[in-house]
Amino acid sequence: MPTEFTVTLRNTPGALAELGAALGKKGVNIAALQAMSFKDQSVLHLVVNDPDVAVREFEDYGLPFRTRQVLSVSVADEPGTLGKLAERLSDSGVNIDAVYLAMDQNVILGVSDLPAAARVIKQMGLRHKA
Repeated sequence: MPTEFTVTLRNTPGALAELGAALGKKGVNIAALQAMSFKDQSVLHLVVNDPDVAVREFEDYGLPFRTRQVLSVSVADEPGTLGKLAERLSDSGVNIDAVYLAMDQNVILGVSDLPAAARVIKQMGLRHKA
């Protein structure tokens, strides 16, 4: 399963550029990203190709972060696809607390019950990255 990082940055010009450049210099590619700013902080949710290197970079920069396992699900770019997926997960008692698009036509799902969500996705005939 992909690892999602939740990272807190300053909400100032150049903060995202600095992080992106630092990860890029270490060969870390950002596969998915969602960010929101609130007053003086920006909170990023991101999935990268090399979580171990990203952890070292965040620690070296002194950035607060959390990690968790998420699902990366291949979805069709068609009306109603997300609604069907969300409905099936809801019917199974799985709560989605984060959702955002990845660079490769995948949707990233942060869920309350990862194994149950993976079973639903499999039952729907969708693919997810392990």
